[in-house]
Amino acid sequence: MTYRVAFVRFSDGGEEYPVNCHRSDMKSGDRVIVFLPNLEKNTKLADVVRVEFLDWNCANTLVCRQSEYRGREGEVWYIERDGPEPKVPETPLSLAQWFDKRGWRAYRTRSSVWKVVFIKEIGSQKGLVFFRSRGIDVQILNGDVNLSADGDYISAATREGMFVRNHYFNSGVDLLEYTMNFALAFEEGLASHPPVSRGESRRGTRVKDTNEGNDDDLAALRRVIGDGGPVYLCDGVWI
Repeated sequence: MTYRVAFVRFSDGGEEYPVNCHRSDMKSGDRVIVFLPNLEKNTKLADVVRVEFLDWNCANTLVCRQSEYRGREGEVWYIERDGPEPKVPETPLSLAQWFDKRGWRAYRTRSSVWKVVFIKEIGSQKGLVFFRSRGIDVQILNGDVNLSADGDYISAATREGMFVRNHYFNSGVDLLEYTMNFALAFEEGLASHPPVSRGESRRGTRVKDTNEGNDDDLAALRRVIGDGGPVYLCDGVWI
């Protein structure tokens, strides 16, 4: 799944093509390098038309701006990013690592709905952030609600407290930043009301994924939490 999808043109007035976009700072008019793994000459210049919040798996991937490219060795790209590094996590995996660094404890649930849930207690409340394949749910529980833990697993009580489901598809706002701001507000004791639910539950039109052997970034969460090592996402992109 790719949350951000950039629509690009490879020629003036040409057809628009969706490509995976793991960057939050891409905007209309940017001249970019696109990686096309199924072509012999597997890089091509394109212009960004727009970026949308979706949950597609595209065959091709936006690598960087043309001005940022410094070279490539196999699957490793050498990029010197224009401007400062973003303060907002750009992928679900980097957001999960952000939670881990801030001391939110990671658990699994018995339900296959969620890949991982992060929990933190502030005063008399518990804040929970549930990562799904197609969204991120948040919850606030009063301290008297007991979540029984069994090793790395914890019970989910979504009918208790304030539970809000958010979907990646057509979220309208950057759901990763939205979730981060929820967590910051909770830590500061300001999360007295849940955020408004974002996105749509339907998947929308899917673009065929031609990289079925690659790890899903959320499936890699349990391997990287705690070590901060690089993880291969897809199409030569590392985070």
